[in-house]
Amino acid sequence: MSSDPARADCTLPRALVLPRAMDPALRCEHDQDDNGLDDEMELELGRCLAPAFRFQTGHVEPPTRVLFNAHGRIPRGGDGQAVGPMELVFKYVYLWPSDDGFTLMNCW
Repeated sequence: MSSDPARADCTLPRALVLPRAMDPALRCEHDQDDNGLDDEMELELGRCLAPAFRFQTGHVEPPTRVLFNAHGRIPRGGDGQAVGPMELVFKYVYLWPSDDGFTLMNCW
């Protein structure tokens, strides 16, 4: 698994984190999963940062679907105070046509 150098520059056209003082109706429109991130920018960044798998040609079919979840996390010390800037956590799930990792063949 590796990162694709061609996708290393993930420049977003607008802010990823939505302001807390944003009108609730407008916030709901831009943040349907209610994680504080602009959904369009979250999707763009998630696609840009997705790990790329490299296999020998013809060895493994590429994934048919890539899913991810993102959320922001503020690191806190033992006293509960923030000890650093917000960190974004992306979790990816890759689905292959034969998602069990192997294909059963009728050649027993």
